[in-house]
Amino acid sequence: MRRLYILVPAVVLGLIAAYFAARDSGEIRRPAPTGTSAATGPVTVTGTITLTLPGFVWESDGTCYGYSRNGDLVTGADVVIADETGEKLSVGRLDTGTVTMRADDPARAESCVMAWSVPDVPTGRRVYVVTVGDHDPRTVTAEQIRAARLALAIN
Repeated sequence: MRRLYILVPAVVLGLIAAYFAARDSGEIRRPAPTGTSAATGPVTVTGTITLTLPGFVWESDGTCYGYSRNGDLVTGADVVIADETGEKLSVGRLDTGTVTMRADDPARAESCVMAWSVPDVPTGRRVYVVTVGDHDPRTVTAEQIRAARLALAIN
């Protein structure tokens, strides 16, 4: 019986020492507390720009691009995401636009939707500023950036 009294505390002490050694080496990770907003790494923010007539033209293959006051909205145009101080955080590009035809008249266009993607946008800012082409900047929230999907309309 005496061996049991000596063996049990020795085993318990050994397990405790092993736990602390594993924790200190990084093998055991604690989960992030729930209900807090832990910062995450950079995200790729994607979105769309929707143009309405007369601000775009379309081709017979179904592609479209900005026209007149929207002439800067073409394939490859810059999409810049900056922080509230104006510091440029990342730059992406507009993709080729796709025309949407009117349901009541399939020969007439209704809108031009241009997708875009901006990689490596750092999280952790309070607000962000998105500028597409030469158009006025749009302020968006940190939550919108973390959601990584934005839809902007330009008329």
